[in-house]
Amino acid sequence: MKSVVVESERSVETAARLRLVMVRLARALRHQGSTALSPSQVSALASIDEFGPLRISALAAFESVGAPVATRVVASLEELDLLKRTDDPKTSARRSSNSQITAESCSPRFGVNAPSD
Repeated sequence: MKSVVVESERSVETAARLRLVMVRLARALRHQGSTALSPSQVSALASIDEFGPLRISALAAFESVGAPVATRVVASLEELDLLKRTDDPKTSARRSSNSQITAESCSPRFGVNAPSD
């Protein structure tokens, strides 16, 4: 039983140290000012880059946010020409679309890979 308590204490200590490292890393990245995008925008771009064209509902699920938040993030990225919406080939519904990254989002300053066609 004693070893379980020791392992639990080590896990808590490791988690606390990891949290401190993550906070320091986030602070350093903010101070670098390497991007003009918000963390939500960067995360959405990364998800779409990784998983390919996504519907808003799928992006919201990947990002653990509601559809209205995902809609606003996608709209803001569209205004910056970093995303574009295309018709969803899997459905005939007029309002269904996929969001995919654009060539502009592949600029090294955004850290997204070139879209694969």
